[in-house]
Amino acid sequence: MKLLIIFLIFITFPIMQITAQPGAVKYRWTHLSTEYGDIEVPFKGKIQTDCIVDDLNNDGTDEFIIVECTDRPSVVMYVHQERKTWEKHVIERRSIEAGEAAVLADIDGDGDKDLVVAGGKSEQIWWWENPHPKWNTSRQWKRNYIKKSGVPLHNDIAFGDFNGDGQEECAFWNQGCNSLFIAEKPENVTRTDDWPLTEIFEYNTDGQMLQRSKESVIDAGINYHEGMCTADIDLDGIVDLIAGGMWFKYKDGRYVQNIIDKGYIATRVCAGQLVSGGRPEVVMITGESEGPLVMYEYKNGVWEPEIIHRNARRAHSLKLIDFDRDGDLDILLAEMRTIDIRDSKIFFLLNNSNRTFERMDVSINFGSHNTGIGDIDGDGDYDIVAKPYAWDTPRIDLWINEGK
Repeated sequence: MKLLIIFLIFITFPIMQITAQPGAVKYRWTHLSTEYGDIEVPFKGKIQTDCIVDDLNNDGTDEFIIVECTDRPSVVMYVHQERKTWEKHVIERRSIEAGEAAVLADIDGDGDKDLVVAGGKSEQIWWWENPHPKWNTSRQWKRNYIKKSGVPLHNDIAFGDFNGDGQEECAFWNQGCNSLFIAEKPENVTRTDDWPLTEIFEYNTDGQMLQRSKESVIDAGINYHEGMCTADIDLDGIVDLIAGGMWFKYKDGRYVQNIIDKGYIATRVCAGQLVSGGRPEVVMITGESEGPLVMYEYKNGVWEPEIIHRNARRAHSLKLIDFDRDGDLDILLAEMRTIDIRDSKIFFLLNNSNRTFERMDVSINFGSHNTGIGDIDGDGDYDIVAKPYAWDTPRIDLWINEGK
């Protein structure tokens, strides 16, 4: 019986030989931390749910935002000043029950990016109006709502023009009711507390396929879903939603499900052109348990899985970005640091454009949850903003890229 089970697992989940190996590529990093007094501590709260990095004032240098869910202030932003210093701005002074879901989008159409955070223990989804260019370090941003009713728990959120109407919609998981929703932007975004919702997928806990990941660290449960991203999967010029091991296409007034891999569902997921030509590739890795990083390539109507990195534990950070600026998308992975996981890692898989990926470690003994990446010191390369979820919090760690 054991041999039969092993055989079934093997033929169900083939391993292709493109596993990333450690290489000779080295970059120099300067490690700054709130622990060393290099950065002002963000808040008193002990659970840091999210990190967002982007250019919020259109000056060419990225800011970073840290979100917290147990105390106040709950949302703060850091703005680069000079050399290796950052000024803290308070976005939200009140306490919010934030979930692990934050994203930026120009909701009010004024040319800058607003902040969206979805509730964890709360049924609400909030958005804050970016006051650029009238920033004030002590004045919080104006808070509005996308959702103010229903049930709580929203892990993961994304924006995109999924139906091709010229307006971005808001997609989010609502695990409290086992559903995936699309929210349509109303005519007046500052005076509408509940955007019109369409449920595009509902799941139950009666069973699931054999999963690629090992038993969940947090016991998320049968058929648990999280993780989403956006990409034009079928290359028709309209953005699609990737979530739950599927991609969703808007067609004839509804969202049609298309399966990628239903055996790997509670994952971090990204999509982009990792292999030259054809549709964008999709990559998935478990964020709450232990499992492989899998790349899915579309060939002749089939999503073929290839294991790029054989195993990671609680890799709750997955990003696609051209880190080395060679024209190919690279992969950033970070494992969470917990009481049980002390040797968590932050590393890149550098795309060599010949279907091989070279591993480059940033840290081999410090993990991160919902890691951010961007040019936070304004020198033209990518830096890393790391934060734990609940280990040794409150805390922020920066890895400043000093080049090769």
